[in-house]
Amino acid sequence: MVLTCPRCGKEVQDQDPIYCPYCRTPLKSIRSRKTGLPTAGGILTIIAACLCIVWGIMGMAMFLANINYSYYYYYASVPVGLFLADGILGLLGFAGGLAGGILSLKRRNLGLSLLGACLTMISGLVVTLTFGSIGYGFNGWAVGLMFGIPTIVLSMLSLIFIGISGAEFYRQG
Repeated sequence: MVLTCPRCGKEVQDQDPIYCPYCRTPLKSIRSRKTGLPTAGGILTIIAACLCIVWGIMGMAMFLANINYSYYYYYASVPVGLFLADGILGLLGFAGGLAGGILSLKRRNLGLSLLGACLTMISGLVVTLTFGSIGYGFNGWAVGLMFGIPTIVLSMLSLIFIGISGAEFYRQG
């Protein structure tokens, strides 16, 4: 195979040249090796996003069920405002996690993929704090940890997988 170097103009007669032997100019664009890490990170982010929609709907339902008792908020141990925050962040975690997971599967836009995984993790933290502070003592924290830990663990794994494989994402622009 005969190639002409774009820099020095000399002919290179190698079988499969990567660099020009005269001026060391790269003759082929060297692609990074593709791994399955962005795919795994995207799938984990989408699963965490599906958990977030469950927590978001549950938080909104508990907010709407307890909104009539907000007048008695100081006398009761029901954190009505935390249920609203849980619902809103659950819905935002779902939207951001789904978009971030899809972008990670396509290996596009590293920043938005990481942002989607971060939103799902924040939603998991808020779920843990919301249900943990309901006021049932240890049972409240057990429920909060049971709901929040799977979302947090899936989000952390997806952040690690997406962060490690950042070189595989296509550059924008």
